[in-house]
Amino acid sequence: MYLPVDNAGSVTPIPFVEIFTGGPLPEADRRRTGLGVEPMTCAPDAFNSREGLITLEPGQTHQARWVVDPGRKERTA
Repeated sequence: MYLPVDNAGSVTPIPFVEIFTGGPLPEADRRRTGLGVEPMTCAPDAFNSREGLITLEPGQTHQARWVVDPGRKERTA
C-alpha cells in the first residue's frame, strides 16, 4: 500500500507503481530472490505521453512522501 502524505497530513494517491524482480539475472541462485517496488507519480514514458507528468516552473518544488505498511487499512478521502 502506498500512502503519500502531503504537508497537511492528508492522504493523496501516487497513481503509478513499478514492480521488478531479479528474474533476468544470469546467476540462477540470484533470480527472483527479491522484489523491488517503486512508487511513481507519473506513468512510464511520461515525457512523451504526459500521463501523470508534473511540470514545474523555475523555482517551484514538488514533494511526495510514501510509506509501505501492509497491516494498514486503506483510507479514503
